[in-house]
Amino acid sequence: MRQLRWWRIITTVHNILGNKEEAETTLRNNVTNWIASLPELQGKRVYLDDINEFPSYWEARGRNSSTDATGSYELNLASRHIPHNWVSENKEKAKDLLYDLVMSPKGSIVTSYILGGAIMDVGEGSTSVNPSIRTALWSLHTYAYEKSDDSYHQTVRDIVGNDISGSCYNHGSYKEPEWELAFWGSSLDSLRKIALKYDTEKRFNCWHCIGYVDPLSEEPAPPPIPP
Repeated sequence: MRQLRWWRIITTVHNILGNKEEAETTLRNNVTNWIASLPELQGKRVYLDDINEFPSYWEARGRNSSTDATGSYELNLASRHIPHNWVSENKEKAKDLLYDLVMSPKGSIVTSYILGGAIMDVGEGSTSVNPSIRTALWSLHTYAYEKSDDSYHQTVRDIVGNDISGSCYNHGSYKEPEWELAFWGSSLDSLRKIALKYDTEKRFNCWHCIGYVDPLSEEPAPPPIPP
């Protein structure tokens, strides 16, 4: 497997099944020519990484045999569902929030999604995801420049909290506070009951999974939820 990517605030990663020559002839050469055709200032803002080779997609993602912690320690990412109603009722506050995030020296907005459409037709509790995604206008993803600094993400949480929102699990922060509530919202209690019923010995005790308990922690497991 060959991996081709370019990164600068926005990243596009292409995984190509083939060798390096095939990666170059089918994609990289075209991208290189496209960059060369751009005005000088624009061209300088597009960066191509080297083509990397991996024996499998699993290895390309760096998973090896360890449990993957939700989010990334190398890329300090977080996300938040921004409710449609909140934006409609707080237009100036929503505008100020986006402006402050864009102008902040601590991070930037990346890979955010406009939501709505068919996902709004699914009833609350029909799936395991946080129901806040069903009424969200955006899934707002933020990237903090410092690995250990969570204040950039907290700017969003302080304005749009878990009482009206939540976090996209796929782009969740590895140190999301109140992470169970942020990831699953009102679905959390029913998911805990299912986990207690089918995984009594916590064989699936993985990072940021329902009921996760750090095996190195001395804290006891949370008490069972009544049926």
